[in-house]
Amino acid sequence: MPKLPEDPLATVDALRQITSVVAPANAGTVGQYVECQRRSGKPAYVSQTGTEAWITGARWQLRRTPVFATSEPAPHEVRRLLREQGIWLVSYALQPDAQRPANAFCYQCRAAEYGMETLPSKSRNMVRKGFRNVQVRLCSWDELLEEGYAAYLDTDVRHGYNAPSRVVFEEQVGRCREASFFDVYGAWHKNKLVSWLTVAKVNDWADEQEFRSTTEHLTLGANNAVRYAALRHLLVVEKYQRVTSGASGHQVRAQEELWLHRNKISMGFEAKLIHRHYAIHPAVRPFICSKSAAWLWDKVAILFPRSYVLPRLVALSRFISGRADPLAWSQGGSTSA
Repeated sequence: MPKLPEDPLATVDALRQITSVVAPANAGTVGQYVECQRRSGKPAYVSQTGTEAWITGARWQLRRTPVFATSEPAPHEVRRLLREQGIWLVSYALQPDAQRPANAFCYQCRAAEYGMETLPSKSRNMVRKGFRNVQVRLCSWDELLEEGYAAYLDTDVRHGYNAPSRVVFEEQVGRCREASFFDVYGAWHKNKLVSWLTVAKVNDWADEQEFRSTTEHLTLGANNAVRYAALRHLLVVEKYQRVTSGASGHQVRAQEELWLHRNKISMGFEAKLIHRHYAIHPAVRPFICSKSAAWLWDKVAILFPRSYVLPRLVALSRFISGRADPLAWSQGGSTSA
């Protein structure tokens, strides 16, 4: 293991345990990332430039990754993607300008010297608390399969979604374990996996994927310890150029989105303003793009409050139709240009 730079405010011994059981994965290529998506039955394509990928967001949507890519894709490439079976929307980030104003955030951490001293005092306290209560280390896929379902289940239920079955969990873990470029960071408390984070490592960047935790153990500070340990190891020890944590900007559950936004910032992520653009298949434009369509989806979602898909469809229609201010939820959160 490479020598860990001094971090006088952190529990260094806790950080050194990260690779005590499982070694970190090597980075994959964009092509391997696309193949991993395809093996799971999802549409995925390498971009025309070869440096990015188009992967499945919602079931009927392709989004570009990495999230920090903001170049304008070629129009014929977007048209080709919209001709793929079952794809109705293609989304990608652009630099905001007068014609395409900022309407979302992308989250990335690029601090090569990431450490406790870079965090606000409240976050430092929570990380220390987490290290006192749990052991954070890289986990095997077998460990995740055996111990990770409780956190997987609790997270969806906590956020108001229908409880996912264990079969769904096992299928998702099975798809990821076939790839050689995923890591699982986990927090253990009394032999229970109370918080875990999966990370995909591609080229010189890493991307947070699933972040799950048990409701019973939220007060332990495990989530903070896991995210801190992952960022510290990826940026400082493994020397990745950046770690990303998705994009946001059009959510129905505004308070939940604001909490996630502030939490990421408090742990060292930069919230960068972007313009999130959607190219929409002509056949579905009338059902998404008008304000009346957004109003109708609102009413349908009320009838099915625990639906996983409908809140996203409501938010998307509000966003695209202009029925709601796409950044209203973020008022009071910090941003950077």
